[in-house]
Amino acid sequence: MSIRTTDFWLTVTRAMLATLDLDQLLYILLSGSTAGDGLNFNRAFLFLVDDDRRSLKGRLAIGPMSQEEAYRIWEEMEERRFDLPQLMARYATFRADPDASEISKIATGISLPLPLQGSSKFEHLMRRALSQQSVLSNNTPVPLLDTEIALYNTAMVSLVLEGKTIGVLVVDNAFNRRMISMNELNTLTTVANLTAIAVERAQLHSRIRQLAETDSLTGILNRHAFDQQADELFQASLEKGEPLSLMMVDIDFFKQCNDTHGHLVGDEILRSLGRLLRTLFDRSALIARFGGDEMVLLLPGADEKSGCLMAERLREQFGRLQFGGDPSIQTSLTIGVCERAEQHKVFTALLADADQVMYEAKAQGRNCVRSLGNLTPSSPSLNVAAAG
Repeated sequence: MSIRTTDFWLTVTRAMLATLDLDQLLYILLSGSTAGDGLNFNRAFLFLVDDDRRSLKGRLAIGPMSQEEAYRIWEEMEERRFDLPQLMARYATFRADPDASEISKIATGISLPLPLQGSSKFEHLMRRALSQQSVLSNNTPVPLLDTEIALYNTAMVSLVLEGKTIGVLVVDNAFNRRMISMNELNTLTTVANLTAIAVERAQLHSRIRQLAETDSLTGILNRHAFDQQADELFQASLEKGEPLSLMMVDIDFFKQCNDTHGHLVGDEILRSLGRLLRTLFDRSALIARFGGDEMVLLLPGADEKSGCLMAERLREQFGRLQFGGDPSIQTSLTIGVCERAEQHKVFTALLADADQVMYEAKAQGRNCVRSLGNLTPSSPSLNVAAAG
C-alpha cells in the first residue's frame, strides 16, 4: 500500500471519528477519491436511494466540468497535502459558496424512479450497480442522462447496508483518460463500504436526535428543542433586520373536553393539531408543543399581518375537525400573534408579549386571533383584531 493511499485511509478514518455531519463526511470521502494525494480519480458522484426506496437521487459530486478547470485544479493542488484540517476548511468554503460546485448542482438535480426502467447506457450500468455488481467501463463514453456531463473510464460500486443497496458511488477519469484498473475498483469498493457506514451512523444519529427533540404525541418539537433553536432565529432576525413573528396557540376548554370525553379523545385532539401545524406551515417555521395544550410557532420573515392571516387559517381549519367519531365533540383555538418590535431586545420579551396577547384573547371570548398591534382585516370574514 502506498504512502498516499495510507494517508487517505487515515484521513477518512479520522474524519468518521471527528464528525457525524453526513454532508461533511460525504464531501471528505468524495474529495479524497478525487485528490491527487487520495485515490486520484478525476471526478466522483454519489447517488442515494431515498427512505421509501422509490427513487435514486444525486446527493453530491466533486470534480471539474471542463479540461481547463481540471488542469487549474490539479495545478492548485499539486503542492497541497491531503489532510483532514485542509478538507474541513475546504468543506466550509464549499458550503458557504453556492457556486462552489457546478457539477454538484447538476448531479443533485437527478432523480430516477425505482426500479430503473430507462434504456440509456447510464441507467443500464446503474441497474447493475444497484444489483450489487461492480461496474467497470473503460474507453466508452457514458452520457449522464440529459445533462451536459459525459463520463469516461467509469467505475460504479454499490453502497450496501444489511444486504440492501442504499446508493451508488461513481467515479471517472474524463480528463486524463486514465484507465481504471481492477485494483482501483476493489479500493473503490472499500470506499463505498465506508460511505455506507458513514450514512448509517449519520442516519442513526439523526433519528436519535429527532427522538430527543420531538414531542411523541404531536410529532412537533418539544419545549427543550424549541428553546435551543428559537434564540438563534431571534438573533438572526435582529442582525438582518428582517421581520419575525411568534404565535401562541391554545386549545379552548381542553381540560373540560378531557374530563368529559376522556384522555384518548384529548390525545386525538393534540395529534390532530400537530398534524395540521406540520401541514400548514413550511420548514422555515419553528413549531413546538410549549406545554399541555399550548403550541408555539416562530415564523421567520412574517410580519404581524401575515402572521395573523396564517393564524386565522389555522383557527378556521382546526374548527372543522371532528374527534372521537362524534360530531358533537368539537373545540376551537385561541391564538395570540406578536411581531418582533423595538422593545423586544431578547427572545423571552417577545415570548412574554405573545403569551399575554393570547391570554387576553381568551379573556375576551376565545376562538379568535388577536395581535399586539393594530391590524385591519383584509376581509370582513376574518376574525382578526388588536388586543389591548
